[in-house]
Parts: sequence; structure tokens; C-alpha cells
Amino acid sequence: MPEMNGLVMLRELMPECLDAKVIVLSGAGEKDNALDVATRLGARQTVPKPLHMAELLHAVRYELGQ
Repeated sequence: MPEMNGLVMLRELMPECLDAKVIVLSGAGEKDNALDVATRLGARQTVPKPLHMAELLHAVRYELGQ
């Protein structure tokens, strides 16, 4: 995203959209705690990269209640 990173967007989004079912994907690696920060900011699910499609589909289905 050219104007802000995902954590900044999440920080701004969550107070406005408390019901948002946010799934965060990050390739920042284990040294960066971006996924932990995303969880603290309100992300419902986090998926690390490299992405495993089964893990992403599980997170999406869970949030959709399927």
C-alpha cells in the first residue's frame, strides 16, 4: 500500500469498524512481530507468509462461519 502500511491501516480501521473480521497476512518474518501487533490491534486471524492456501482458506471459512 503506497500511503500507509497494513498496521497503520488496521489501527485507523478498527475504531471505526469494530465488527470487522480482519485477516492479516504478513511476510515480515519471525524477527518482526507484525502479526502479534495486528492481533493486539484487533485482527481476528493472522496468517504468516509464505502462504499456505489451506491455512488461509481455514481462516476465511472460520470468519464466515462455514
